[in-house]
Amino acid sequence: MAGVTDPRGNVDEISVHYPNDQLVSVIIRAWNDGAFKDRLLTYAELSEENWGGRREPDYEKTREALAEMGVFIDKPVVLTCEQYDLGFQKKDCDVIFVLPDRPSAVAGRHSIATARAAMQFCIFGM
Repeated sequence: MAGVTDPRGNVDEISVHYPNDQLVSVIIRAWNDGAFKDRLLTYAELSEENWGGRREPDYEKTREALAEMGVFIDKPVVLTCEQYDLGFQKKDCDVIFVLPDRPSAVAGRHSIATARAAMQFCIFGM
C-alpha cells in the first residue's frame, strides 16, 4: 500500500476519523447517487491502469460537491479506497479524505450508523 505522501516524500500513515454529521451525509449520498459521487471524487475516472497519468487535483469540483452538503474546505482531495492504496502526492495544504467503499445494504438503504462505522474503519475516512 503506497498511501499518501507529503511533498518531501514521507508517507502519511495517520488514520484520521472526522466525527462530523455533514461528512456522514456526504458518504451516504455518494453511496446512493452516482452523479454526486463523480463530482465529489477528485479523480472519479482514474483506476490502477491510468493512475500514473493523473492531472492536478480539481479542487473546485470537489469543493462544490462538499459545499452542497455543508462542508467547506479550501483544497479538498477525495479519493476512493483503491486510489488511496495506489498512492497520492499531496501538497502541504491539501485535506485528504477517502470515501469508504459502499457496503452491501438491505433494500438499498444505508444508515447513519453504517456510514459512521465505515468512516472509522477507513484510513482518512471522510
